[in-house]
Amino acid sequence: MTARPLSHSIASGVAVVFGLATVISGGRALFGGADMGAVVPFVLWFNFVAGFAYLLAGIGLCGTEDTFPEDIYDIKVAQAELKRLTQKVWQSCEAKGSRGRTVTVKVKYNDFQQVTRSRTIGEALTGGNDLIDLAATLLDGVFPFSKGIRLLGVTVSGFQPIPPEREELQLRLID
Repeated sequence: MTARPLSHSIASGVAVVFGLATVISGGRALFGGADMGAVVPFVLWFNFVAGFAYLLAGIGLCGTEDTFPEDIYDIKVAQAELKRLTQKVWQSCEAKGSRGRTVTVKVKYNDFQQVTRSRTIGEALTGGNDLIDLAATLLDGVFPFSKGIRLLGVTVSGFQPIPPEREELQLRLID
């Protein structure tokens, strides 16, 4: 498995730093500690809340995509590429301790038309095989391909913490 690209790590770090700076400065202005004069309250609140969005984006990036040198028309080839991508995504989620409920598959065709398919499940994913199976089901929903696939992507979102007793059960099952 390859590590997350440096550009993603940099973007993630910038988002976290920017989010923290936005939350701290907005919080000081909203809750005292800074004289803001004639600042428009809506703008202030919007920026304060946007800081949390940057933080979540920086912390919760669990996704990857790949552009292919040749178009893919065969479902078996597309599924093999999707499996490789989902393994990278699961590795990223594992490294962050992130568990999501929503899986999104992105398909970009050779004419740059793009389709996405998402599914949200009741509880957070607990294993890489669950992610692979769900992503494959979503890909099957756009088959047969009318055009060649140039790019595939997979993301996990809708993060939620795993209760400690469930994580303990998962560890025992692996041993």
